[in-house]
Amino acid sequence: MEVDATDEQPPRAEEKTKELPGFRYDPTSSRYFKLTTEELRAAKRQRRRLHETTTRNEPSRVAHKRETAGRPRGRRLSSGWMGALQRRELAMSWKPGARELLPAFYAARMATASLRSVALPLDTTRDRFTTMDVHVTASMIAVGLGTGQLRTYSIGRADTLSLQSSTPESGYCVSHLRLHPRHGSALLHCAIGAGSSSGVVQLYHDASALDAQRASAWAVVDPWVAEWSPTDRSKFSIGCAANGPRRQSGAALVEASSESLVFAPRPPTASDVLSQSFSRNSPWMLNGTRSGGLWLWDPRSPVVELSWRPQKRDQDGSVTSLHVLSDDRQAVVQRSNGALGVVDPRASSSLSSSSWSVVSALSAGRPDQFSRTLRCHVSSDESAVVAPSSHCAQVFALSSGRLLGTVHAADPMSSPFLEQALLQDTTIWVMGRHDVLTASMSATR
Repeated sequence: MEVDATDEQPPRAEEKTKELPGFRYDPTSSRYFKLTTEELRAAKRQRRRLHETTTRNEPSRVAHKRETAGRPRGRRLSSGWMGALQRRELAMSWKPGARELLPAFYAARMATASLRSVALPLDTTRDRFTTMDVHVTASMIAVGLGTGQLRTYSIGRADTLSLQSSTPESGYCVSHLRLHPRHGSALLHCAIGAGSSSGVVQLYHDASALDAQRASAWAVVDPWVAEWSPTDRSKFSIGCAANGPRRQSGAALVEASSESLVFAPRPPTASDVLSQSFSRNSPWMLNGTRSGGLWLWDPRSPVVELSWRPQKRDQDGSVTSLHVLSDDRQAVVQRSNGALGVVDPRASSSLSSSSWSVVSALSAGRPDQFSRTLRCHVSSDESAVVAPSSHCAQVFALSSGRLLGTVHAADPMSSPFLEQALLQDTTIWVMGRHDVLTASMSATR
């Protein structure tokens, strides 16, 4: 029996053809034909059904595709400093409604919260509280006194405090202190002396056992503030007097293991620096002055190129507290008269030596009030800001600028004037001249 040779040959593979939009391929004639109107509509319906099926089966993949679809692509984002800036700007863009959940929680819990005094020994006839800082992870609070004494307490249940360590009294007044933001073991503090050119900045490497013999010290003229760098935890900044022996700028950067200070170039409008805040993404810092102005210092630049004067110097007063937000565009500013607002340098008519304006006024303040130690605090997620106000603490939403609530002191007569407020998780800490108060917004307490 003979077998046909054609039956032994393998089947011929189908030729791969390139798909052209708006055309169909006919394998019999090996030609492309333009789609008719009905065929175009059928292809569109098929693509829609395929997209709906993919959305139901792989929702995470479709969400990622939508998120990255609007990002510009090409060489301009893959290399160069401009591409890096654009990628950072896209990553830091705020989404509407992303910071509304926690403000709603604060507003609901503050209706039943009240400030209660924490029992801390203090001779009110000759001493007062000047500054404080709280570290939640380390369960520690540090306070500074007018006689130069430092105290650290461990936070227990129901916000009870137990003394860990303290330093003896000195001839200085503690103006500012900061616990290390990562682990809370190191304590950095500024102290101002009675003389016209005296002051010291000390770094205690163990906050739970304050030992002056093992502390590092730097002599600075009137140090008002010190802040840890978020990008390099071994560095910190100092804000001090601007009219020192060398006509200094009022801001310095210090390496923790070094004994030298690197002062910033002198800005166009030099004044004592009372508040500082680092950028979370870059090494530059923003400085608030006694005259009410702001100026930006980048240690990589030999000059100060950006500075802003206040619009109403006599009414606004000094900048006592400053917080640069994570988007590197806006900052929360607290002034000596109690005014609180969000400023944006981009709203100014020009950048060089121009005036900065408030884009969101949270609190108007009082013209007859002045306190150099007024300090507000922004929550870690940047959803709310808490600020002291006479006998109470006010919490504002940063996204909308509205007042979420007010927490009053249980005994207003015992705390005549509150100067500093901190918001740590669900607990508000407030410091007065003769008292430290706390209010819990947790449902378990």
